[in-house]
Amino acid sequence: PICFPVTISCQGKGIGQALMRDAFLRILEIAKNIGVCGIRIDPSNQIKQGYYIQKCGFIPFDETLSVYLPIETVREALR
Repeated sequence: PICFPVTISCQGKGIGQALMRDAFLRILEIAKNIGVCGIRIDPSNQIKQGYYIQKCGFIPFDETLSVYLPIETVREALR
């Protein structure tokens, strides 16, 4: 699992987004060699789920808190 914890004093400075971008770039590199259909994240609560949906474009995956981002969406966003 990937976790992007940022200490409270450093939140809002783009550190978490930079970490996520780096992870996504690495996932795209891996996707060149193996089949990857998307990225699934399992947030620990509804607030975090809402962040991924509202700020990052993820979509709800199922009836749990899981969210999903299709790999094509990631490719387009990072061009």
